[in-house]
Amino acid sequence: MKILICGHRSYAARNFKEKLENAGHEVWCFSRGNVMVDNHVITGPVMEMDKNPYLKGISVEVVINFILLDGQSVDDNLKYIDALCKWCKQTGVKRLVHMSSISVLSNSACQVDEDTPIDSHPELKGKYGALKVAVDNKLLHWGKLSGIQVVLARPGFITAQDKKNALAGIAKMLPGGLAILMGNRKSTLPVIDRDELQRGLQNAIEAENPLKVYLMVEAGDHTKIEYLRTLAPKVKVIALPKGIVIFVAHLLKVIGVFDDRKVQMVAGLFKVQHFNAERTFCKINN
Repeated sequence: MKILICGHRSYAARNFKEKLENAGHEVWCFSRGNVMVDNHVITGPVMEMDKNPYLKGISVEVVINFILLDGQSVDDNLKYIDALCKWCKQTGVKRLVHMSSISVLSNSACQVDEDTPIDSHPELKGKYGALKVAVDNKLLHWGKLSGIQVVLARPGFITAQDKKNALAGIAKMLPGGLAILMGNRKSTLPVIDRDELQRGLQNAIEAENPLKVYLMVEAGDHTKIEYLRTLAPKVKVIALPKGIVIFVAHLLKVIGVFDDRKVQMVAGLFKVQHFNAERTFCKINN
């Protein structure tokens, strides 16, 4: 197959090009940079992707999108998605596989599987989650209108040996062998190894009838403290007291320091969710 990877330099996409090439595919890559082409790698402004002269010169069957304009607005990200969709339509792409995230789901979803709906209140999410919701909704709507197949991959917390800031959002390390856990001992952390994630993405690319959503999380109810222990087994953990922290968050809302979004973000530190990705892994393993 002929495949275009958008954002091949991202952490989740690392070494994916080589894996696809080893499987016999012809792989092109597109990333941010000056307008140029070098050895199957095309660069240029992402929000003008549909106007890139080098991209107009190639034809692929499947696009997989890893690009997230981190630090930029939702509108900027949607402008990129518009350009991506226009290019796909112009060049006859048959399938678009997009790197979504479990962050598009509601914190109140206790049982999660491939059919769990996107959160209907993105205004209560953090910036990353709200951005992901907007992009997913945009792509699903466009897929229905264009007739191009849209496949969403929703990974949990992606792990790998070369991951930087491996505890970001999970725990804060302190001097003296202490760590503050961003949640309590029950707070769940669905994880997925990057190699396993990429195996699922390869299935989403190659399968004749892929799933609409690939829920990429390891089996079992993993917790934040379990993950912390794998990286720092001897650390002394200070877990946040859920009742007190949420009470303080509501108090800060009453006095005008917090809004509803910040209260929900604090509550999200303590969420306990159960994931059933059996359908996804049956598809991959078959």
